[in-house]
Amino acid sequence: MPATTVPTGRRAPTTARRLATNARHVLAWAAILGLGLLLVRTFVLDKPLQLPLEPRAEMSDSMAPELRAGDLLFLKHRQADEVSVGDIVAFADPEGTGKTIIHRAVQITPASNGELEFVTRGDANGTSVERWRINRDGTVGVVAFDLPLLGRAAIWLQDLGGRTLLLLASVLFMGLALVRIWRPDRSEPQA
Repeated sequence: MPATTVPTGRRAPTTARRLATNARHVLAWAAILGLGLLLVRTFVLDKPLQLPLEPRAEMSDSMAPELRAGDLLFLKHRQADEVSVGDIVAFADPEGTGKTIIHRAVQITPASNGELEFVTRGDANGTSVERWRINRDGTVGVVAFDLPLLGRAAIWLQDLGGRTLLLLASVLFMGLALVRIWRPDRSEPQA
């Protein structure tokens, strides 16, 4: 039986090298699949990931100087009866605009039917207040912490142009990953 020779400058693939290459391929496919599912969930189903802390960008300076427009806030969801006066809370605009308002709770009083009545005000809003009610076991977002200015990117990504650019960048990344996976391994000798 003739001895097999390896061309000069190339090493014969070892079992460990083949296993490492296969593991890289599996991990790359898993990453692409995971990213694809995340994109479908976010852009097609419009259901972002559920996290213990909800990120939200501050849209105005109504809470200045504590919070500024463009700050990235992280909200922790609490039962309404766990909120204290002085907490900065996120709630649906009582005027029904569909917007979320982030202001400080200045008064919380029991109301009828097991509800709590909140009076909230932006720190920079002088005497203007919002009054709204929620069941005691209802959920309110409370600001856990903030990262100054990092919300500007989130605000930009909420814009159609930002979302489109993110989607295109993700597709480009997945395409490059697929090319890398399907490209023949140059470290193995060609038969």
